[in-house]
Order: sequence, then C-alpha cells, then structure tokens
Amino acid sequence: MGVGRRVRGAGLPGGHGVRILYLQHVDWNWIPQRPHFLAAELSRLGHDLHVFHLRAWRRSGLVDQDSGIELPVAPTGVRCLPRWSRPVVRQGDAALVRRLGRTARALRPDVVWVTHPRLEPLVRELTGVPVVYDCMDLAPDMAGADHRYVRDLEARLAARANTRIASSPRIADELSRRYPAAAGSYLVRNACRADFAWPALAASDARPDAPDGPVRLLFFGTIGPWLDMELLAALATAPGVRLKIIGPVRTALPPEVGPCVSGAMPQLELLEMASTWSDVLLLPFRSDDFAESVDPVKLYEYVGLDRPILAPPLRVLQPAGPFLSYYRSVPQALAAVRAGVDATPGDRSARQAFVADNTWSARAREVDALLAKGFDR
Repeated sequence: MGVGRRVRGAGLPGGHGVRILYLQHVDWNWIPQRPHFLAAELSRLGHDLHVFHLRAWRRSGLVDQDSGIELPVAPTGVRCLPRWSRPVVRQGDAALVRRLGRTARALRPDVVWVTHPRLEPLVRELTGVPVVYDCMDLAPDMAGADHRYVRDLEARLAARANTRIASSPRIADELSRRYPAAAGSYLVRNACRADFAWPALAASDARPDAPDGPVRLLFFGTIGPWLDMELLAALATAPGVRLKIIGPVRTALPPEVGPCVSGAMPQLELLEMASTWSDVLLLPFRSDDFAESVDPVKLYEYVGLDRPILAPPLRVLQPAGPFLSYYRSVPQALAAVRAGVDATPGDRSARQAFVADNTWSARAREVDALLAKGFDR
C-alpha cells in the first residue's frame, strides 16, 4: 500500500522541518517517557510538532513534572474512557475521533506519528498522510481484557503505517512475525536525557563512600506486574538493606514492599535525590519474554547516575552490560547488594561515552534521518 508522497524538507539544513501530528497515548503529565522526549527533541531539530495526548483516566501518580520538556505549541489533552473494547466506550470514542479528525485535518500535517494502537481510529480520519508507528510496547500483551480489540487495532495500524519504529529488538521481531505483510521495522532504542546524567558523571565526588549503615538500594519507575515482587519483598526485609521505590503503583504489592514505596516525583527532583541518596541502583524485572521486549529508559538513566547497577541477565539490557552486575536468584541478589557498594560501577569515561551515544537528542537524529528518506509506499 502506499501514499506515494515524500515528506517535504525533512532533515534539510537551515531548520526546514516537517509538520508532525504527534499522537501519544501517555499523558503529558505522566513520568516523562519515550514519547515526551522524542517530541521535544524533534521539535528542537526544527520540526513543527502538534501533540495530542490521551489524558489518563486515573490521575493518581501524575505530578506537575516541571521537567524542562517544552514545546512551542502546548500539547492538547484528550479525555478518554477506560475499558476500550466495551461498545459504549467505542461509541464515545467514535464521536471523539470525528471531532479530533476535523481538528487534525485542519493542521494539514506532513506526517502522523502514532505511539499506540488505541489511536488508530484517528489515523483513519487522515487519509493520504504518511504514518509512522513508534512501537514502544507490545500493546496487545498489556491490554488485559481488551487484548483482542487492541490486537485488531494494531493490525490495522501496522498495515497503514509507512514506517514502523521499534524500541527493542524483540518488539521489532514480534511486529514482523505478527504482521509479515506490513513494512519492516527500524530499531530506535530508548535513551536518557543529557541533563539527567551529566551532573552525576561530571562531579568528582559523585560516588559515595561505602556506607557505615544500611546499603541504600533504589528503584524508580512505574510499579507494575513486570517487577519481581518476590525479590522486592526479600530486599525490603533483608538486614543491612534499606530499599526505596519511587513511582506510581499499578499493581498489588506484597505487604513487605508497601512501606518502601513513595509516589511519583518530578523528574529533576528525582535526579537530585538519586544522586545523593542511593548506593546501589536496582532493575528488579521479572526474567520473562515480556521483560525482554522492554528497553527500559531507566537503564540509560542509571548508567548516567554513576552507581553500581543490579539487574537480571536479560538480553535487552546487554548494551549497558559493562556497567551491570547480574543476579539469577534472590540469594544472589541479596549477596550482590551487600557486595555492590564496594564494586566499581565501571570506568567513568566509558560511562560518559555511553551516555553521549544514548541521549534522546541522538535518538531524534536517528528519527530525523528516517524522515529525510521520505515515504514511497
């Protein structure tokens, strides 16, 4: 299938960008994630972005980020209902889509950027415009009772997209397996923001001495079913360990873990706290196929914070392998926590080089190069 149309001016010198209708499923006031960062960096490259984001139905876990992520045109929030597959919700969505479609067409975008299948009905309203599907999750696998509905939407979106971008190798493989007749996928991994990482890496005294008291173990991010709750419960009750978890809760917690959890925190405040409080950083993911599909943003942020990092041996984490200490069981993790504060977290110059290669501005340049190729399908 194809629209036979090249994007005009993308990637040309002198700031001549394209007008991008940027449809993002993550609330703009949520913890900044891939869609937020790429939108900001593409705008800095001279592209004219108009962001529509789905406002989270549950407002808990949202904070006034004051994250420094700004756009020339303020993002537009779209209120949506949960349980997408219910007929009444789909009818309400259809009316909303028609209204948004009129607004979107008035923008006359050169490209439509889509981050989730839920937004596919709006794409249908925009015929003749190239579509980029930036797939950051295996959306049908996360949809629960709405699995079949989201799978059908993603199949339509994959067929409609002129370019598919995947945030991890497993997602790229899964898109090709599930939708073999659609376009191939480009791998554009996640990254970190330079201003999150550089202060810790630049400070000569950034690394704390081994503590006299408990080892301070930190995890930050959304607290969901993809985390190893058995491990977190063991760490929460381990002698000589103080566990802190920062982020919105989206799953049931063991009783031992609950007291260790704080709510969401503005990202720049989180940077300051993580740089001064933590001795060891933790990636407590379950070792399963779903975890292999997620290229965690915090992996890159952790490297920039210049601390020992404990993680399960997932293939998706291999780009940061030189800076990780792996565990394969709860007892190994407990032993590694106690040993981790005495272990070097990797050469600082190597960390600086890793961060420089894995910033969101670097990822936006990768995307800009894809836009510059145009769309011929």
